[in-house]
Amino acid sequence: MHITPPTLMVYGCSFEQACEIASKHSLRNCEPLPQPVIGLSFQNDADLTMFKLMFAEDIDFERDVAIVLPHHQELVDEYLLESGIGSRVCRYELLGIEFWDTNDLAAFDQAFMSI
Repeated sequence: MHITPPTLMVYGCSFEQACEIASKHSLRNCEPLPQPVIGLSFQNDADLTMFKLMFAEDIDFERDVAIVLPHHQELVDEYLLESGIGSRVCRYELLGIEFWDTNDLAAFDQAFMSI
């Protein structure tokens, strides 16, 4: 099934691994983002709450993890520095992949689980 606009999914693999999975399984309706997506995990609930209030419209959240797309990273980094909470936040580099087809998404997920 075709998806418009594309769905962004986030994975803990490298750009090269994602391209290899897409190539091996002939997935044509997906595109890994060339820059990493940053996952921010908050150790303090108050920090998470303040961050959500500041960025609720621009950033997606999965439980206590903020998913920061490349075009928001500079603004987020400035906020973490100015607010003084940067030392209490764990930062993870993740790979974002845009999918335009649910079949490609399902195939990628299945292949990803087997690596």
